[in-house]
Amino acid sequence: MLRNMFLIITVLLVANCAAVKDPEMTRKFWYPNADELRSIDTKIVQNQALNGNTEASLILGMRMANGDRIERNPNKAFLLFQSLANENDPRAQYLLGASYTSGMGTKQNDQIAIKWFKKSALNGYDKGQYWYAHMLSRGRGVKTPNWEEAIKWFMKASRQGHTNAQLSLGEAYEQCRGGLVRNFDKAAKWYRIADSYTDNMLARYNLRRLIDLGLTDWKDGDDGKPPEKILDISKESFVPCPKGIKDPFLTDNFKIKPILG
Repeated sequence: MLRNMFLIITVLLVANCAAVKDPEMTRKFWYPNADELRSIDTKIVQNQALNGNTEASLILGMRMANGDRIERNPNKAFLLFQSLANENDPRAQYLLGASYTSGMGTKQNDQIAIKWFKKSALNGYDKGQYWYAHMLSRGRGVKTPNWEEAIKWFMKASRQGHTNAQLSLGEAYEQCRGGLVRNFDKAAKWYRIADSYTDNMLARYNLRRLIDLGLTDWKDGDDGKPPEKILDISKESFVPCPKGIKDPFLTDNFKIKPILG
C-alpha cells in the first residue's frame, strides 16, 4: 500500500515538473527554422517570403520593424504582420498586438492590441498568452484589471517556459493576486524556475529578498550563500490582500512594451 502511494506521488511530481518546458524548446517549436533564417542575407529572406514562407515573412517583418539589415519601415512591417495575423498565425497575431500596444507602424491602441493578444493566446502561443495576461492584470485595453483571468494565462504561458510569466506568478503568490492565497514558498518556487531557465535577474532578486527576510528557506543552487542573519519577519504578520487593493503598477508611468521578435 505504502509502495503504491509512493509511486503515485513520484509520478505526480515528475508530471508537474515536466509540465514546465524549456523556453528554448518552446522557441524551436514555434520557430523551427528561425536560426537559419536569421543568419542568411535579407534578399534571400525576401525571396522566401515572396514564395509564401511564413517564417521568412515573420523574420522579414521583424527586420523591417527594427531596421535590422534592412531599412527600417514600421508601416510595411505592420501590414505584413496584419496579413499573416488574418491568416490565423498566432506568432503574427502576437506581433500585431505588440504593434498596436507600442504604436509601431500604426496608432497606439490597447483595446485592439489586447484582442490580438487574446487570439494569439487562444492559438497556444506563449508570448501571446503572457501579453494577454499582462494586459488583463494591468487593466490595459479593458475597463478594469482582471487578475483572476490573468492568472490562468500566466499559468499557461509558464508551462511553456515563458520566464516573465513565471516571474509574474511568483509575484502573484506574494501579493495574493487573482484569488491566490499568499504563499511565499510557492512564490519562491516560481522565482527559481524563472531564474533557472534564462538568468532572470528580477526573479533572482525577488527570491533573495524572500530568503533574507526569512519568508522562505535558502536551498542548494540558490544564488549566493545562506544568510548569516535573517530578519525573520513573521509570515503571520501578513494578512490576505483586501479585494480591490490598488496595484502600485497601475499607473501611466509604468508601461512596458512587448518585444518585436
